[in-house]
Amino acid sequence: MKKTWFILFLVLLMVFSAGCMKTDGIEDRDKGKDIKKEEESSGGEVVEVPEFSSKYLVGTYYGGSSWGEYFDCLSAELIICTDHTVLVYLPTKVENYSAEDWGLIATVTLTDEQYQNIEKAIDREELYLLDPEPEMDVCDGYSLYLMLYDTDERMVKRCGGYMPQNKRFNSMHDSLFANLPREELSRIRDEQVEKLRSEEESLISGGTSEPETVEETPPVEESKPESSQPEVSEPEVSEPVEVSEAESLETSESSEPEPSEPVEESEPETESSVPVEIVSPSIVKITASSELDESNLGLDHSGAMICDGTLENAWCEGVDGYGENEWVKVEFDGSYYIQKIEIYAGYHKSEKLFGENSRPKELLIVFDGPDGVSSELVPFEDVMKSQVLTFEPMHYASSVTIYIQSVYKGTEFDDTLISEVIFN
Repeated sequence: MKKTWFILFLVLLMVFSAGCMKTDGIEDRDKGKDIKKEEESSGGEVVEVPEFSSKYLVGTYYGGSSWGEYFDCLSAELIICTDHTVLVYLPTKVENYSAEDWGLIATVTLTDEQYQNIEKAIDREELYLLDPEPEMDVCDGYSLYLMLYDTDERMVKRCGGYMPQNKRFNSMHDSLFANLPREELSRIRDEQVEKLRSEEESLISGGTSEPETVEETPPVEESKPESSQPEVSEPEVSEPVEVSEAESLETSESSEPEPSEPVEESEPETESSVPVEIVSPSIVKITASSELDESNLGLDHSGAMICDGTLENAWCEGVDGYGENEWVKVEFDGSYYIQKIEIYAGYHKSEKLFGENSRPKELLIVFDGPDGVSSELVPFEDVMKSQVLTFEPMHYASSVTIYIQSVYKGTEFDDTLISEVIFN
C-alpha cells in the first residue's frame, strides 16, 4: 500500500513539474526574446522598440557608387510598401539642390513572390536593435543602408553604413536586393539622371553665354586706335618735336597694356561661370572638445558618432552644464564645396531620450579652407527631425567645426547631443 501511494506521488510530482516547466518555457520565449536583443544591442540598457508603419515595410538606396562625378554617385531612395509597391524617389532639379527637392519619380509593382520573400527576410524589430559596425580600414567599398519608419511615416532608424560588418544585416540587405526588379529600377534611375544632366547642360550653356556678351560690350578693339592717336598728338601740340618723340614713345609703350587689361579680367569671369562638382567629402578625422564617457554602459559618445550612419549613436559633450561653446570638428581628405549639411540635433535614439537630454538650439558652423574661414549661425527647431542647411554661396572647406551656442534644456539631463551630420 505504501509503495502504491509512493508511486502515485511520484507520478503527480512529475506531471506538476512538467506543467511548470512548459509554462515557464512559454513565458521565457514570449518575454525573453525582446529583452535578450535589447541587452545585446545596448550593453544592458533597455531599448524601446517603436510601433512600425503599416504602410512602409522597409526602405533602402539603389544605384550610384562611392566614386565618380555627381550623377554617378546619385542613388535612388526606395520604400517598399505593404501593398506590394516600391516608391522610387530621386532629385527633381540640379540647381540649388537640397533634400526638399527629392520627389516621387515612379511606382513599381512587386510580384507576390518578390514581396513575400522580402517580408520574410526583413525582421523590423531585430533590424531596429541592430548596430552593424562599419569597416573603417578600407578606402574602396560601398555603403549599405536599410531604413525603418514609424506610424507617421517618419524614418526612425537608418541601419548600416560604410562596409557594415554584420552577417544578419547583410543577409537582410542581400535578400531584399535579390527580390527587387533591378532592371526596371535601373531604367528609371538612368532616365532621371539623363534628364538632370540635360538640365545642367542647359544651365551651363545659359551661364557661359552671359560672359560672352560682356566681352563684346567693352570697346576694347575700338579703343586701341582711338586712345593711341590722342596720346601722340597732344605732346606734338604742347611741346617741341624732339621732346614729343621721346614722350610719344613712352606713351605708346604705356598705352599698350591698357587695352589688354579688360581682356585679362574677362578670363576669370568665364571660369567662374562653370559650375563646380558637388560630391560627398571623404572624412579622415573627427575630434571633439569634450566627450561624455559612458563606456561602462556600453555606449560610445565620441565625436566620430556624428558620422557613423546611424541615429542610434550620438556625440555628447562632456563638460559640466549644457555644453555651450563645446565643439566637434570634421576634417576631409582635401577641400570640397559644401552645398548642404543635414543635421540631426539631439539624441534621436528614441523620443524618450530626445526629450530627457538637451538639444542644440543654435549651432555655429565654421568652414575652414584654402580661401579662408567663414561661419554661419543656424537656429534649430525643438523637434525630433533632421534639419537641412543649404548654403548659397557654397563654402569651400577642408574642415567643418560645429559649435554649440545655445540649447533646449532636457527634462532629466544637462547633456547636449548631436546624433548625425551628413555633408552634401
